[in-house]
Amino acid sequence: MEAQFVSKVLDYLPAPGQYTNSDFIGTPSAANSIVGTNKGMVSLGAFGGSITVYFAQGIQNDPANPYGVDFTIYGNSTLTWSEPGIIQVMKDENHNGIPDETWYEIAGSEHFWNTTTSSYEVTYQNSGLNQASDIHWSDNLGGAGVIPENSYHAQTYYPKVDLFPNVATDNYTLKGTRLTNPIDVSTPGSVISYRKMFGYADNTPVKSLTEKLPDNPYTSAIEGSGGDAIDISWAVEQDKKPVALDEIHFIRIYTGMNALAGWLGEISTEITGIRDVEPASVTGSTSVIVIQEMAQKIGVGQSLDLNAILFESGIRRADAAIVWSVSDTQLATITNGKLVAKKTGTIRLRAALATNPDLYSEKEIEIFSVGKASITIQSTSLKVNDKLELAGKLTDQNGAVLTGINTSWRIDDAQIAEIVNLDGKYYLKGKQVGKCWLHFEVSDNQLISDSVQIEVLPESELKKVYISVKTSEKTVIPRQSVWVEQVDLTTKVDRNQKNYGLTEISFVSLAHAVASVFKASGFDGDWAFRDDAEGGSALYLWKVPAIEDGSTVYTFGYGGSRTADSYRKTWVVMLNQQPVVSGSDKIKVNNDDEILIYHITDNNLAWTVTQLTTGADTVKVGQSVEVQLKKYYCTMDANRNVAINSSEAIANQLVVATPNVDEAKKVSLITDEFGKASFTADLSGEYLIHSGIDSSRLIVKMVTGANSLQQVPQWCAIYPNPFTESVKINCSSPIDSVELFTIEGALILVQQGSVTELNLGNLAAGLYVLRVKSGNQVFQQKIVKR
Repeated sequence: MEAQFVSKVLDYLPAPGQYTNSDFIGTPSAANSIVGTNKGMVSLGAFGGSITVYFAQGIQNDPANPYGVDFTIYGNSTLTWSEPGIIQVMKDENHNGIPDETWYEIAGSEHFWNTTTSSYEVTYQNSGLNQASDIHWSDNLGGAGVIPENSYHAQTYYPKVDLFPNVATDNYTLKGTRLTNPIDVSTPGSVISYRKMFGYADNTPVKSLTEKLPDNPYTSAIEGSGGDAIDISWAVEQDKKPVALDEIHFIRIYTGMNALAGWLGEISTEITGIRDVEPASVTGSTSVIVIQEMAQKIGVGQSLDLNAILFESGIRRADAAIVWSVSDTQLATITNGKLVAKKTGTIRLRAALATNPDLYSEKEIEIFSVGKASITIQSTSLKVNDKLELAGKLTDQNGAVLTGINTSWRIDDAQIAEIVNLDGKYYLKGKQVGKCWLHFEVSDNQLISDSVQIEVLPESELKKVYISVKTSEKTVIPRQSVWVEQVDLTTKVDRNQKNYGLTEISFVSLAHAVASVFKASGFDGDWAFRDDAEGGSALYLWKVPAIEDGSTVYTFGYGGSRTADSYRKTWVVMLNQQPVVSGSDKIKVNNDDEILIYHITDNNLAWTVTQLTTGADTVKVGQSVEVQLKKYYCTMDANRNVAINSSEAIANQLVVATPNVDEAKKVSLITDEFGKASFTADLSGEYLIHSGIDSSRLIVKMVTGANSLQQVPQWCAIYPNPFTESVKINCSSPIDSVELFTIEGALILVQQGSVTELNLGNLAAGLYVLRVKSGNQVFQQKIVKR
């Protein structure tokens, strides 16, 4: 009989995750892609997310099958990347085609460790937002955390009600067995989730989708088709005792880990298909010793608990005696069931069967000696709502940098600042003015640490953001950095229904950012907002100019209107993957925000838009530049709400970086699976980086600093604020002049030269704007007179 694939998907209930709701991997239609094939793809999301499938002919528990296994589950794991899914099976005893009897869990190689938790429950809370955002969770063991949003996937991570109507819209709880496994993110540029020995989905790499001979699950080598070969005889009852099943009809798979993996996001099991195994004659070992997962590196003086199990045909032999040994007893010894590290070096740790020393498993362990931990951040101060990338290093006793050791960051006052994780990198974000301590530690040895005091300064009145503008056919303004400040926007609103001055918009808004990019690009007199009924009487971008063949042409949008076909043209302004078509004066921007302004021709139709980013837009000669390409799939409803239904990195895409000083030295790149590519900027000047219609401007300056670039605004302390008679001014660089404006923008005071105090006792009570200039640097702050 021809080996069968899945006959039907009976249920798909994903946990929240970066792929959940995504068109091609996280929807019910994606779940159905594994029916009748092993070439589909569906993601189960974070812990507990599941899929239940049916095999109409049943899968026999046949000892004559190769290695005794009965079916193979195909996923997308690699040699260093496993996202293990727990497997459950059921026989259709009453022949009704419904999984309404007893589920039995497949007990894989990790099921018998004390670190594996049965009856684990996680409750996920809906953020309520219609785009990517952190999803908070709590478990029944007192733990809590988030599934963090990332820049690769912009749709909401909580199951959408139109796709998953059975999921409660506020929160839901998923249950099962939880596996633990350290995620190794200690080496820059590398994330490792180690493969389990056997018994889990999305755990063993696939070698062939057509080969019918399965992998031998009892060897570390990957044979036959690869994938995860499963024996029905591994099924156990709740007390982990084996249960005898002659056949099964239903298989349920759920994500078995609750863990984050750096920039790769949450651990989430992916399935491409399931196929039963045909009988065949093979030879190969069916006995294996499994060593419990342990650290690959330990410090001198540290110890590791040693545990191992003998499995015969996948069944645990609890009474088997295991003998431990190390390759060099001068470096480490085994005492009372523990490995004790004595000197630096590398050892082989062996667990062998006492009655058969030729049956053994080994692990390589590196022993290190840490000299110290050092924080290497660029600054010890930041401003409210700004982020500072965290960096630190470990060195040995000789000063050499160590990798492969897990470290952690900690802040001692969460009111002043917080540590945030963005795409696997850690940042310190300022929350309120004050001081706190930042700690950098080795995760399992807090005696190895470094600390530094951080000062959070008042929020800057100027914001540096990255903006690009494009139509559906070309880029109008390449991505570049723009300094944004509060200005009166009223004159830029065509047929304005109200004012948009400093009183009406009391912060640096997305509308100010839109105005700044056109001003910086020389289009200040040609573009315009509107705020009429077509945009729901909210501010929207109406007219955008571009130069074509020496002439200025205009592209219009109508704020999400659907009153007529011609009015469906719309300018969309996307801030950090949050798209809006109107109301940009109500949205605040912060330093380093990413803004894409783009045009669609019909807002009643679904659309896609691509985005090219390059991190910072200024580097030095010889520095590496990282480029990333992403694509968003969007729709808009009748209320002008834009939804990103899914997004993805654009892999295998050509990117070209061309220096303006020598176009012959352009660099061609191909993006990787994360949509990323990198190159080294060898020439000073300006590069234009483009892919398709997307482009980004990059400034490369000489290492000597010969190419003058716009400096970061200086910082000033202005106090007291509020004040009654005078304010003092203390700045980080010499002051050239000080200007004072009313909140309406009228200049009322100018003082030249170095000013350290202003006597303002004659002012009326109210709100004013103080602007301090130093060269081409500007600091601006609101002050309040009592």
